[in-house]
Amino acid sequence: MKTTSHLKQPDAAAGNFKSATGATPLYGDKNTVAVMLGMSERTVSNFLAQGCPCLKIGSRRVRFEMAEVRAWLKQHYGSQRIGKIAGRKP
Repeated sequence: MKTTSHLKQPDAAAGNFKSATGATPLYGDKNTVAVMLGMSERTVSNFLAQGCPCLKIGSRRVRFEMAEVRAWLKQHYGSQRIGKIAGRKP
């Protein structure tokens, strides 16, 4: 079994999706996307069936570009922020 310690892992409890170098991860698997969105892996699979952009690696493995997932969700679900963001002026 290969180790994945070199991959960027999200810290779900802290809501932190940055690598050790401080950069936001570019790519993630279903679990990473699910944690980022606060949803289940099954929901991410449903998004795939609806056309969420992904990279197919082999016959079973998929990876997601995080920016594309966010853009796809905004386009298809019209997400918007409700309420104020701490530290930002209106």
